[in-house]
Amino acid sequence: MQNKENYINKTSSTINIIAVITGILFMTIFYLLRFNLLPIISFFDYVRLLFFISVVFILPDYINSSVNKNHSWYCSVEFYTILLLVFFSITGLIFIKYIHYLSYLIIPVGVLLTIWELNRQYKYKNLISIVFGLFSVGFIFILFYSQGWHTPLFPEHIVLSTAFLDILFHTSISNMISTLGYASTGLDGTPYIYYHWGSHAFFAGLRTWINFSTISFYNIAYPLIFIPLFFKALLLFAHRIFIYKNQLFFDIILGFSIMVFLYSLGVLGITEARAIPMNSESFGISLILAFLYGSTIIIFITRHNTINFGFLAFSFIIVSLLFFFKVSTGFVIFSGISFLLIRLRPNYKSLITVFVAVAIITLILYLFIYPVFRNETAISIGNRLLNYWKWSASFLTYFMGILIFFIVLIYNVKMIKYSALISALKTRKFIDLEVLAIFNLAGAGGALWVTANAGDVYNFFAVQLFLSTVYILFYSNKIFSSLALRNNSKNLLLALLVVFSILASPDFIPGILRSNRPNKVFSDLSKDQKILKELIIELIKLDKLNEKNRFCIYIPQSEQWYYNPNKSFKEIFIVPAVSGIASINSIPNNLLQSDFNYFSIAYYRNRPGPKINNLENAKIKAKAYGYSELIVFTQKHNKLRKHSYSLKNQLIDNQ
Repeated sequence: MQNKENYINKTSSTINIIAVITGILFMTIFYLLRFNLLPIISFFDYVRLLFFISVVFILPDYINSSVNKNHSWYCSVEFYTILLLVFFSITGLIFIKYIHYLSYLIIPVGVLLTIWELNRQYKYKNLISIVFGLFSVGFIFILFYSQGWHTPLFPEHIVLSTAFLDILFHTSISNMISTLGYASTGLDGTPYIYYHWGSHAFFAGLRTWINFSTISFYNIAYPLIFIPLFFKALLLFAHRIFIYKNQLFFDIILGFSIMVFLYSLGVLGITEARAIPMNSESFGISLILAFLYGSTIIIFITRHNTINFGFLAFSFIIVSLLFFFKVSTGFVIFSGISFLLIRLRPNYKSLITVFVAVAIITLILYLFIYPVFRNETAISIGNRLLNYWKWSASFLTYFMGILIFFIVLIYNVKMIKYSALISALKTRKFIDLEVLAIFNLAGAGGALWVTANAGDVYNFFAVQLFLSTVYILFYSNKIFSSLALRNNSKNLLLALLVVFSILASPDFIPGILRSNRPNKVFSDLSKDQKILKELIIELIKLDKLNEKNRFCIYIPQSEQWYYNPNKSFKEIFIVPAVSGIASINSIPNNLLQSDFNYFSIAYYRNRPGPKINNLENAKIKAKAYGYSELIVFTQKHNKLRKHSYSLKNQLIDNQ
């Protein structure tokens, strides 16, 4: 057992060092780029982020090396990582007014942990793996930023109307959770919206600890923390699978190489939009949690003979979180875990446990996540099947989990006989692959239900794809081991694989140039863009206010520099996304009168209150919504004008 844990510790330590070094490199680049608008991230904030990364990655290892060695299921780096992330998120949300002072402790703790990790890494002497890892993680960073979804210059992209709509939408929700404590976009008041808002609340808590604005967290802190953490969670899960299958040696260099190969070439349907799932924050976070939880399950199976209440309670909490992070991931993982419980303990207690869990989770979905309306498109079975094919790489790749299960089972049984296959399954030797196949079937069923939307089809199917990569790593390792290559030869071969992967993705260079383009064109802004730039600066300042739930912002729809009819409607999210303050009357009337239901627009269609035709009506409506101060932005002579109005004595007229 100790020898196995040493291998786990070595893998974890290597990725910890990679995360810290990657953070230093990219933070230096971001600091040198700076924001044209305003230095909203100070040098000190970057330092705090760096050591926050150190704490998130290294503290679980330190705790694991220090606690008693009873080898319980909850004594692992993965379990402590989950616990630490949940702790930071919850405390950041609940104690948002006080965390700013406590967050200074992050720096000395991070320094001490980094020194401890460097000393531990010196013992492992794992320099080649670190270099490979830095190269691999760095390349994924470049792929991530080349897509145009995220950029360290996001405020500049807002001014140029090239900011990605989804990021504005998600940032609005996260920002309003920080302000209100519940999910809303703050477009016209703050009604609750039904959505899988777990990642938004998660980020709202974490950003408090590092004093980052939500815009900065999504575009800078999120990738710096969670791209390396994705690698750590996936490779530790792979390592646990290796141990479970009695193959101790795990080549971390092979792990990095295979992941870069999969992401860069888009094989197996993994990268239909390059660097997914990292570009989708909710999907990426849900997969990280699934990998960490998967490791905990493997640990439990290998160390315990019976299922206890503590593990069941932990599993229920994790699965519930997965539903809040991403409904598709929650559905797929819950299906597989329910099968595993019944498979390990085939009795009425297990069936009742699963039934009760289904009932509770269904209630949670109905009360908090699943919207009261859906803009579903009627679609025939024939068209559903056509979309199945059209929106996947092919049936072959989207059923990878089932293919792996049958190929491995038939190869090991040596004969295709029903009785022989059943006998092999009864031994539970392939129980992990059985669960993988159930993940695949659950994803296939969910994908068929949502075939009106390509993105939803991908999300349901892709969960098993990423879990299948663990088995790709496992069997690739066996192939490389069987070749009996010397380490130098193997490392050279893997290095060539990485280089080939990068050469196969030449479009990432233009993507990076587009992402940083505002630096070159920001000196040639139009009149409207200059006013919008002034607004962004003001909103950044307002983001620092305390008790932001007392304020709301009003920009009359006659202000064409903001509501430009030639632009998309994404400008309406700017106010809540940047400031964390709700707006009123911010949705163009033509959009409200349409049947457009995406991005929470439908939640505002029947909001009560008077129609706003002038400033006085705006004051009345703001007062009716419970705000005590109204901030109004207009332009005059091509200059932004800001006025604040107290609403304490404002009369409410519901006409």
